[in-house]
Amino acid sequence: MFIVICFAKEIKFFERLHKDYCIFAIMKIYLIFLIFIGVFSASAQISIFADFENGNAELIYSNDSLNSVLIKPSLENDVNTTRCWFNFGLIGYDTSKICSVEIEFVNYIMAPQYPVFSYDMVNWQRIETSYTETKSVRFTHKFHNDTVYIAAGYPYTYSKIISFVDSISVNKYVDTSTLVYSEGGLRVPLIVIGNKNSNAKDVVWIIGRQHAFETTMNYTLEGFIKFLISDDKKAHKMRKKTLIYVVPMVDVDNVFLGASGRMQKPVDFNRDWSLNSHWKAVKRIQELIRETNNKYNYRVFLDFHSTYPGASKPIFGIFNEYTQLQAEFHRLRKFLNIYEKNAGYPLTEIRGTMDNFYADAFSSGLRDPDINVSGFSTTVECDWNNNHNGKPLNVYELRMIGMLMAESLCDYLK
Repeated sequence: MFIVICFAKEIKFFERLHKDYCIFAIMKIYLIFLIFIGVFSASAQISIFADFENGNAELIYSNDSLNSVLIKPSLENDVNTTRCWFNFGLIGYDTSKICSVEIEFVNYIMAPQYPVFSYDMVNWQRIETSYTETKSVRFTHKFHNDTVYIAAGYPYTYSKIISFVDSISVNKYVDTSTLVYSEGGLRVPLIVIGNKNSNAKDVVWIIGRQHAFETTMNYTLEGFIKFLISDDKKAHKMRKKTLIYVVPMVDVDNVFLGASGRMQKPVDFNRDWSLNSHWKAVKRIQELIRETNNKYNYRVFLDFHSTYPGASKPIFGIFNEYTQLQAEFHRLRKFLNIYEKNAGYPLTEIRGTMDNFYADAFSSGLRDPDINVSGFSTTVECDWNNNHNGKPLNVYELRMIGMLMAESLCDYLK
């Protein structure tokens, strides 16, 4: 209180001074400001903050003497029912000591094997965790800067997808537009890839990020898109007869908020593919699928997802819901065989799901008999943790997976 009063007095003093003496008043105010900062720093405690785009964390307790903190993903609203995404800043810790960070979860499969940290929110490093019996993960690290950002995985924000879409909009094979504005007023971007003014016969649909926390898929989808708009011979041949429609981030609101999104109320985006959809983005994608189905030969639908943060799977899993449609199943298997040949390693698993209200069920024609896919519809599950050699995945590898998938798609369409 004394410091605040002194500061107020100095302001009045400053106002009364002749301008020749202003410099002395400014110096005195600056000294008081330094004293204030010193008092604050002396009593600083280890704490967290998450008031930024995609931020999400709730402090349970901190211990200055142990240089430790316990947090959990926030439960502020109904879109955090899965409660697996966290992204927060940590301050007030002792940089001369090892810091211990523990995160609580509802279910062990939501607890990441390799959280990431960054000092600038651009360059991220993975940390291996240890599990406890209380459905939590803990890691220790000696942080050198006075502020560190920690997330469940490599963040991929709403701003990042908008920046990426804007960056490729100058490409001669790309048209970008707004699919729709979300319930929260954010732009849902739409990308159309193909040779302009060409006589395209086929159409392919790609969507992603129906579950907001599933960040790895956006890095894979980046690589996928970059290959398709490149000057590679396979991509060039594909663009002569095929249009690719891409909605790279469907649930933009919850990505921005930092919510998990999966199993949210009133309905999960990926379970909203009935004839009376709740979400604006889902409704508009359905309309465009019907429109393009009437104009072109509808070949492939891919719905990009990520595995659970705590899951240990192959590099990515392909989940096929339609084994009863044998022709579609065989076409999917053909695509997978092409991918395995291009990648140089065996892939993945194929299995059914529980119901037919998913995005790829709609796009296979199971929910709309007017849709006729001459190829296949499926979900692509991009792995969260390890590559095919069992080593932690990095962003470069995630993008390379996408490029291999796009090359394989070109080979399949040929």
